[in-house]
Amino acid sequence: MTAQLIAYARTSHKTQSLLSQENELKKYAENNNFNFDAIYTDEGVSGMIACIERNGFSRCFDRLRSGDTLIVWWIDRLGRDYHDSKETAQQLMRKGITIKTVNQNMEFKYQGNSNDMMVDMMLSMLVGHAAAEKENRRASQDAGREALKVEGAVSRKTGKTWEESFKGRPADTERNEKIAALLIEGMSIRKIADTVGCNASTVQRVKKLLDNN
Repeated sequence: MTAQLIAYARTSHKTQSLLSQENELKKYAENNNFNFDAIYTDEGVSGMIACIERNGFSRCFDRLRSGDTLIVWWIDRLGRDYHDSKETAQQLMRKGITIKTVNQNMEFKYQGNSNDMMVDMMLSMLVGHAAAEKENRRASQDAGREALKVEGAVSRKTGKTWEESFKGRPADTERNEKIAALLIEGMSIRKIADTVGCNASTVQRVKKLLDNN
């Protein structure tokens, strides 16, 4: 049977959009002159649920066969945390699946020899680094956002509350909350602007408020 090229994308929060990941996956396929046999997604699924138990990934996993390739934005898309990402990746590779990432254009697969140990070491290092970066961003930016939302709390540098900094229609407040969530997730300013449908300057304003608090 012909080997399949399958993509998977996920977000953990309902305020986040899959559009950016899907666009990057499609661009990757276009640049490498192939079409996906299928794209599976999980959007806004609780971070408490292991990757293999999520509806989209479960169907993806069942479809994959030895010799197939699974393409994701980055290796941390395969799990809710360090351990889940690593275990899911290893489970896929034991099944004979090759994992490729759009970010940094990396490839992970077992060959049934001593190189498999090196693959596991590289996987542990990269997944651990991604998890640590995410936690650091979440801790600092989420704390800043929540502090500003406390009644009367102000930014140390701007002297304004969250509401004062983003006066306007309720839709604007909702948009800025979504931008803040995507910043915490680690998405770039340009990608957030494309996903949310706003100017990069708007994203930069939200980021500055979070960083300055």
